Amino acid sequence: MTIVIGIGNLDRGDDAAGLAVARLLREKLAAARAGQNGRAPRVTVRELDGDQLALLDAWDDDGDVRVVDATCSDATPGTVCRFDGAGPLNSSFQHRGTHTFSLADVIELARALGRLPAHLTGYGIEGKSFLTGDPMSAEVRAAVTEVTCELLHELKAGGLPMCLGIVGMITEIREDEGIPMALVAARPPGPQGDAATLAACLLTCPEARVGQMVLVHSGYVLQTLDGEDQS
Repeated sequence: MTIVIGIGNLDRGDDAAGLAVARLLREKLAAARAGQNGRAPRVTVRELDGDQLALLDAWDDDGDVRVVDATCSDATPGTVCRFDGAGPLNSSFQHRGTHTFSLADVIELARALGRLPAHLTGYGIEGKSFLTGDPMSAEVRAAVTEVTCELLHELKAGGLPMCLGIVGMITEIREDEGIPMALVAARPPGPQGDAATLAACLLTCPEARVGQMVLVHSGYVLQTLDGEDQS
């Protein structure tokens, strides 16, 4: 089973990054499930807003785990750092001002106890402010979308059942708060012969260009299409 765990504290500014990813991912997966006539995707999304030692129970007996947390280092706010739990984590994950135990501490403890999942992948989102009552920064909001897009792309590549029903042509590419977005003229056209236009995030398919036919799911461009794929 695949499990995604978002970690954080909603009351401490950018420390909520992991929780925000979990909630956005859950929303997108629910849309996919609705498009599959209620068939549930083979993934579970969990939120952890307390002691990180609870991770040992949250991922126990799960084979494929993705963890998302905020980081606090010297990196630029909004920077996304991906890690593989098969090896020791770098120093970016060892200084978490809002938790007694860092994510690195918990992972190394699990390794020593033989309680690591078979596959553990993590994402660290560099925060800007962790003060109580602060809103999430624009840089971290953009990174939340980026990580969610990447997770959706990986889950699709891994065989996650999703609704993939919208095909269209990119008519324009622009940025929205630092996030690349495409305007897509969907097929088939509307009853008056005009194509419905929708906005879709390009982080999942950065190679797409204006004039290309693409496949869109739940607000994200998943792939470009050649002539045979467009039918």
